[in-house]
Amino acid sequence: MTTKPQINQEGKVNRRVEVRDALLTEEVKVIQGVIERMASNTRHLKSMAVFIVTMLCVLPVLPIAAVVPVLAFWYLDAYYLRMQRIYVKAHNLVVEYRPKWDDDLFNLNPTRFDSVVDSVWSIMGSPCVSLFYSSMLGVIAAFTFIRLG
Repeated sequence: MTTKPQINQEGKVNRRVEVRDALLTEEVKVIQGVIERMASNTRHLKSMAVFIVTMLCVLPVLPIAAVVPVLAFWYLDAYYLRMQRIYVKAHNLVVEYRPKWDDDLFNLNPTRFDSVVDSVWSIMGSPCVSLFYSSMLGVIAAFTFIRLG
């Protein structure tokens, strides 16, 4: 984020504007890093859930044992998606309002946006999340019925 240096009345470069721009850049980088980690967590959770379901369906145990881990991963996935949405809201707020005010620099407290972002349970029921995990529960049910014969 490079801008032309602003010159004050004495003809000197206004360092406050440069510092403010540097702080904005760093704050946005920090928030983007958090958003990327949350997205990475959801990817890892999905791959671990698929791995566990596959292993429990292949091993000589009843595949129904995979239901509890799938439900746990479903909840955790929705939690990380919610946190990702919260930090996207924080990012948008910083980009829009940080040039105008300096309050709450580097405030990454997620509770500020609790009322703005859907709950974990609501996200669990969203189509992109529920279709993935309900299809895994369907696979578990199918393998359980095949095993019980």
